[in-house]
Formats: sequence, C-alpha cells, structure tokens
Amino acid sequence: MGRPTTLITTRRMDNMAGRKDAMAIMVRKDAQRLIKNAEAKVQALAKFKEELSKHWSTDTSRTLGHVIFSPPIVVGAGTKKQQYAQDVAVIAIDTSKIKRSRFAGNVIDLGTKYSPDVLTCMMHPNPENSHSFHFPGNRLLKLWGTIEEDEMRKPKMYDQNGNPRIIVLKCGRTTGLTVGRATTFVSYSRQYFSDNTTAVSKELTILSFNLSSGAFSAKGDSGSVVVDGVG
Repeated sequence: MGRPTTLITTRRMDNMAGRKDAMAIMVRKDAQRLIKNAEAKVQALAKFKEELSKHWSTDTSRTLGHVIFSPPIVVGAGTKKQQYAQDVAVIAIDTSKIKRSRFAGNVIDLGTKYSPDVLTCMMHPNPENSHSFHFPGNRLLKLWGTIEEDEMRKPKMYDQNGNPRIIVLKCGRTTGLTVGRATTFVSYSRQYFSDNTTAVSKELTILSFNLSSGAFSAKGDSGSVVVDGVG
C-alpha cells in the first residue's frame, strides 16, 4: 500500500520540478501529505507485524481462555409461559494474555465490510426512525442492557418497507457482519423425544435486510450476540 502511493506521488513531484507557480506548489504539498501518510501506514503495519510475531505466533499464544460452563442446548427453557430455546456458554479469560487497561469489554467490531455511511443508512432505513445508531470512530460498538420484551413485540421503528421492525446486526463466524430485521413473528420449534414426549421452544424471527443482502445468519454463527443500533 505504501510503496505504490509513494512512487506515484514522487513522480507527481518530479513533474513539477523547477516550477514555482501556484498549481505546482499545491501539487507538491498534496504529494508530500500523501507520502507522509503512506510512510506512517507502513510503520504502523511493521509495528503490528512485530507484535504478532512476538506475542501471537503460536496456537498456544493465541488461546485467550477456556470454556468453564457449556450445558447442552435446551428447548422450552424458562417458565411455562416463556419456553425459549437456550444456548449458552461461559468462558474464563486468561488475564495474563490481555491487559485490563486495553480490554475493550463487550463490543462488536464492525470491521470494514460496510463503510460508516452505508452501515448507518442500513441501520436507519426509514426516515421516521429516530437515529440511535452512530458509527463509532474505533469501529467498536459497545454492548449494554437488553431490549425489553414489550418492545420486541411492538417495535418502535420501521424497516424500509414501512413495517414495524427492530433493525439489528450481528457478527458471526460464518457470515461476518450482517444487518437484519427482527420481526414480531414468533417461530415455534418442536423437539420430539424417544419417550413420545415433546418440547416446544419460541424463537424470534429475523429477516434478511433485503433480497440482495443474503441470509442474516448461517450454520456456524451460533452464539453471536444480536443487538440493535445502540448495542
């Protein structure tokens, strides 16, 4: 990234050699700025590579913790009125691997799949919605609290088609960052057992953002936290 940029901008400066007009001065200043930025990126990448080689080069060094609680997936969890599906795991973090001062906490890395402007528009597809999502400067969306059940049943925002939907996102292992529309439809999953008994679980239906965005999730995304625009 740095070398091609530096080469092109150097040629631009060479083309202006000996010229003292306003255009030449502007081109040289702009070229110098681009070269400085490219060199800074090269230095940052070199430093990052050094850190990776020093601290994260082996499988053991990349192990950040271990699972301490992982019960089987349960159907019909909760009270008789609730009967939700339950899939949970608790992981203990190795504190020697992560400095407390640098630990970001519960966040979703929004990555670079969508630009800030595009993702913001997707999270607010309807002008009637209050703008609650703001793309964080460090790309890390902080998580807090939960959406109340009443709001899930009666969303306060709308999708691009004017239907009451909560616009949500998640970052999964398989599909990465995706945006979807949490509906008011409850999906019932029934599991049959060998003793002829059954158990029913309720799950919330989340639609794709649109026809071209692909599935909201796929096999391997299990465990991904699903959040609205404020986390």
